[in-house]
Amino acid sequence: MSIADPPRAAVWVCKLLGAWLLLSGLPAAPGSPAVLYTLHTPPRDIGRIAQRTGAKMLLLSHLNPTIDAARDAVRASIQVSYTGPIEFARDGWRDAL
Repeated sequence: MSIADPPRAAVWVCKLLGAWLLLSGLPAAPGSPAVLYTLHTPPRDIGRIAQRTGAKMLLLSHLNPTIDAARDAVRASIQVSYTGPIEFARDGWRDAL
């Protein structure tokens, strides 16, 4: 099992509780060196997790300059599986959840 394939119980709990927000760190953009994907979850897998858990919104955090330069590619990779809204966190960003 990997982070891209969460346990069925975790998916079930998210759906049961009506999880509407999935928060995920995103330190590696599409096309990053392969070693980064052994340490971090690729954007495509984050999209799969968001879709499987029924998240109504995806908030990406822990962004770096590489991600800022590749937002369109990151979004496209996630949207292969996830059709909900995607937000990129910003320093000082606040929202009334």
